[in-house]
Amino acid sequence: MEIESIAVRADYCFGVQPLRLDGLKKVNFIFAPNGAGKSTISNMLARQPADANQRETWDVARTNLPIRVFNEAYRSRVLTERVNGIFTIGETSTTINDQILAVKKEIRDRTTNRDKWRQEIGPGPDENNPIGLLGEIESYRLAARKEIFSAHKNIDESLIPIVFEGYRGSQDKLFDEARKRFGEMETSNSDVDWETLKTRARSLSKGKKTRVKLPEIRTVNLISAGDIAEVASKSFHGQDGKFAELIQHLKNEDWVSKGRDYVDDAQGKCPFCQNQAPANLEQDLTQYFEGGFDSALQRSIKIEDAVKVLAVKLEDEISTLEVALSQDIEVIEDDFAPAISHVREAVKLLLSELRERSSHPTQPIEVSDVDVVLSELVKLIDAENERIEQHNQIVRNVGVERTKLINDGWIAFLSGTAVSIEMKKFNGFETR
Repeated sequence: MEIESIAVRADYCFGVQPLRLDGLKKVNFIFAPNGAGKSTISNMLARQPADANQRETWDVARTNLPIRVFNEAYRSRVLTERVNGIFTIGETSTTINDQILAVKKEIRDRTTNRDKWRQEIGPGPDENNPIGLLGEIESYRLAARKEIFSAHKNIDESLIPIVFEGYRGSQDKLFDEARKRFGEMETSNSDVDWETLKTRARSLSKGKKTRVKLPEIRTVNLISAGDIAEVASKSFHGQDGKFAELIQHLKNEDWVSKGRDYVDDAQGKCPFCQNQAPANLEQDLTQYFEGGFDSALQRSIKIEDAVKVLAVKLEDEISTLEVALSQDIEVIEDDFAPAISHVREAVKLLLSELRERSSHPTQPIEVSDVDVVLSELVKLIDAENERIEQHNQIVRNVGVERTKLINDGWIAFLSGTAVSIEMKKFNGFETR
């Protein structure tokens, strides 16, 4: 639908009445002096709605066709002369040219910065000419390399050939491997023990055989808690009979009780004072001691005998242990000797106290079992058996255990205070 009329309202140009151009044809020419409104008309037509339905009802110029206005505003927008005699065409050319200029400026700035940075960074690592930041890094690397290489020489001689195999001949190789492994470590703290590593290294030596575990101590108690309480309690008994008051006055009924064994052989004399004995002396003494002393004596003897049996069993187990210790060249017997001595002393003390109790069955005596002292020896046995099991596992799996020893050795080495500090210091400087 061609435009048949144009109605433009522009008070500043046409007054209060809109300008109307009717009877338009397919081609129309508008002539007018400057300032008459030609640009106003073209600018208004350039604002045609984009929606086709709105175009048909647009009161300026009804048409379903798009209007293209090629006026000075359009020309200045799409035709750009950035270089004399060379024009770029398009509505986005201005933006593109601005971007080109910005990129060119950025290139110039980056080139300038690049040259400055190259000077600041330096020509690269050169031991003889450490210039710039790379030179400083190289200087720090050389210092760290020297410290790390020196530190590895302080490791036990039995571990150095295994843990650092292939790296001992080159400071650079050892330092590079240390950096790689340090970066892979989750933490710089390690609970790997050098003494344990030395033990494992000995197990890796050629010709090593499996070891036999040390025999366990199974007799860990010699006296029950009930018997301890029994021995510690005073035995009360009836004190009937003719001599009850006299015996209590003497406060030595144990001595009197033993004197009963000599009544029959005393030929009518008192076994205590050697005077003529009363007619019913033996009966009167029996009447007194049957009140509870004899039963207390029997209980004390029974407890003592039971402990003696267990003490013999424990001594057999300790003797068997000593034989095993003497046959294993890997064991340090001196580590076990004090603990074994303490157990034997504890057994001896317990038996002595129980003998004393049997001599005075109604008197309380505080006694202690040997379990507390024995626990020290049991711990030593368990710890050594654990080392024996580790040794045997290493002997049976030399290849796997060697690799594990190497890894654990590096971890222990890199976790050392001096080495860890040196690695962190160098990495931190290089990162900055």
